Amino acid sequence: SPDSLSGQIILEKWQFIVTSFINGDFQSAERQLLASNIPYSIVEFYDIDTARTYYMLRENLNLNYYDDNNTPDYPNDDESGSFDYGWGLFLMNQNSMNPLIVHSVHPCDDFITLPICVKAFQDWDARYLMFSSSGRGVLGFNNDTSLSDPSRNSDHPFNSFYKQACLEIRSFAERELVFQLHSFDRRTINFPACLISANYHGDNTSDLPIRDHSSNML
Repeated sequence: SPDSLSGQIILEKWQFIVTSFINGDFQSAERQLLASNIPYSIVEFYDIDTARTYYMLRENLNLNYYDDNNTPDYPNDDESGSFDYGWGLFLMNQNSMNPLIVHSVHPCDDFITLPICVKAFQDWDARYLMFSSSGRGVLGFNNDTSLSDPSRNSDHPFNSFYKQACLEIRSFAERELVFQLHSFDRRTINFPACLISANYHGDNTSDLPIRDHSSNML
């Protein structure tokens, strides 16, 4: 269909931009951003807390969006600006040789993961930090059909960056180590305070290699 073709073309342009960015060719990435009209910018950010320089691929705010949070007489909670695409925020630490990627695919829902991911990224001197920028339920909340959830949609632009980041790490390390953070609320009962999982969708050994059950033939 025309819509799917248009989406594929945009995704291909995004892939070229991501590749240039990760390769450190920021001028080429900027030119491609301008030519494609994808509303992202490249930002050089010096973090005074860690004395490190990070490079960000960041979506531009569309200030035409305005939300008074349905409290017109209380302007302190008004929000100006939002995202047109909501693909994500991506940070790269070029000087890190640690093959670590830290990311959150549901920060709008698992909001506590934001500060934890940032602290992990800083403390571990990780190579990449990634945040999705839209709620998992924006385009279908069901786990099997959500188009806005990067952990369920392999064609999500978030994953274009993630895959390229993995390939870049494998150019200097054997494999990458990825930490994807989630959080749960009090309605999720009978779970301990901290869960560690090393699995993929459909995996029957969801805690490998954190806990090895191989002797039980699981």
